[in-house]
Amino acid sequence: MKLTKISNRFDIFISEEKNDRKNKPIYLNGNKVYYRFMGRFYIPDHVYKLSPPFVKELNNLREKYALTVIDKEFNDKVIVDALDNLKHKYKGHIKLLDFGCGYGYAGGLIKSVFPDSALFGIDIRKPLERKLLQCYSDFTIKSIDARLPYAVNFFDIIVSFFVFHFYISDFQIKELSRVIKPNGTLFVNLINSADFEVLNRLNEAGFTISEQTEIVTKNNSGRGYFYCLTNT
Repeated sequence: MKLTKISNRFDIFISEEKNDRKNKPIYLNGNKVYYRFMGRFYIPDHVYKLSPPFVKELNNLREKYALTVIDKEFNDKVIVDALDNLKHKYKGHIKLLDFGCGYGYAGGLIKSVFPDSALFGIDIRKPLERKLLQCYSDFTIKSIDARLPYAVNFFDIIVSFFVFHFYISDFQIKELSRVIKPNGTLFVNLINSADFEVLNRLNEAGFTISEQTEIVTKNNSGRGYFYCLTNT
């Protein structure tokens, strides 16, 4: 397997193989160990250990190479399954936060299910592609550990797609608890077993798991879990 470095700042590589998902998740490149991230990226550490600048760069590259590194079937299934679950609980005008919205891919799907919602997006970086953000009522860039720019008990729902496998600080979790309404719903999806410790920290901040479901695509190319948590 040939790896090509695609970042000038960090050790981020892409595999030249078009479908790399069947390869081992750990690869030895020279005398260094690299971990597969998504379909074709290789990085020098687990994603939950990456620094904020590294995460920004990785997400810029994820956006740039989206057509070849993202498993669209799995990506869409996670979002659609979550929204199918939520639409039975919430009707009419709601306030919804897309936490870690990236370049806004999920926004269109969210608005199709909740057309009367006030949809807010927040991310740690300025997206490369901005046109997908037009369905958001408001889009904000905030650094990690920054106070969220919303009032107490502001949101009915907070969704966070493909975010919680990165490191989420205790401060940020407390901020999510602050801005969501009592009995509001937080949705997160997790991929790897190492991600699951964040569930304990969410529980300590007042979030209780109300539902958990395993997600598997038809061809088994994507596998993970989603959690609906209630702010108690």
